[in-house]
Amino acid sequence: MSEQRPRTVPWIERIAHWVPGYGGYLERGNRRAADQALREVVSKRLVDAKSGLEAAVRDLVDRGRLDAIAPVERIERRLNLLAERVRSAGAGNSDFYSSGWLDPAKAESVHSFDFHLLEQADVILEHTKRGESGGDWLAHLEQHLAEFERRLDERTKILEGIR
Repeated sequence: MSEQRPRTVPWIERIAHWVPGYGGYLERGNRRAADQALREVVSKRLVDAKSGLEAAVRDLVDRGRLDAIAPVERIERRLNLLAERVRSAGAGNSDFYSSGWLDPAKAESVHSFDFHLLEQADVILEHTKRGESGGDWLAHLEQHLAEFERRLDERTKILEGIR
């Protein structure tokens, strides 16, 4: 029996691999729970990424590079803000949660964004695990954070457009 290649597995199944209990958005009754489960997993990855930054700060202190700590702490604050934004995204009573049956094409679009947010959060987490503290490392991390924010903004617009 041959295994499906990751690119041929539907978005919803790829997300369910990472988010236990994720059932997707098609049925209104499951929509809020699926969205909450996804946001909790993504937010946790961002919070977990802070441990790598804390290790980088300790390394900088040990090497006497106190001048290089501020940029790392700035990124840590940004991670905190992003994690909180993800956690609180979708809170409230939006049309996305209350609309009836969601068109499968619209659900597929949201699943695609969700999967890419998960992937981007993993990239951020892995990047911070390296524990480096050099300028290139921080610049790349900031690029990953900017990409994550861009995707989160796009996802928000998609959810707002679902009626």
